[in-house]
Amino acid sequence: APYGESDVYIIKFLGNAQLGWIQRAGNGDENYSHSIDVDNSGNAYVHITGSGNGFLIGSFNMNFSNNNDFIYGADSDGIIAKINNLGTVTNVIYSGY
Repeated sequence: APYGESDVYIIKFLGNAQLGWIQRAGNGDENYSHSIDVDNSGNAYVHITGSGNGFLIGSFNMNFSNNNDFIYGADSDGIIAKINNLGTVTNVIYSGY
């Protein structure tokens, strides 16, 4: 089942067009991915914004219950997630102002 109205899916395909892994990110509201980059080691870095008071990606469950910090839009608050080449979320940071 989806986390909310819209979620973000990060998908890795192998060189033979087979599925490598899938990570889903979201919360109970709308979520959007604005960019993704991959380094030379195969780690993916994903910028995600959305609305709501929390966020779930991999084993990271971030709670912004103090206020509605997680606001959608390219110039708003969001998170940057690092996903290793095996599909494991290894780090998530909040980016905002």
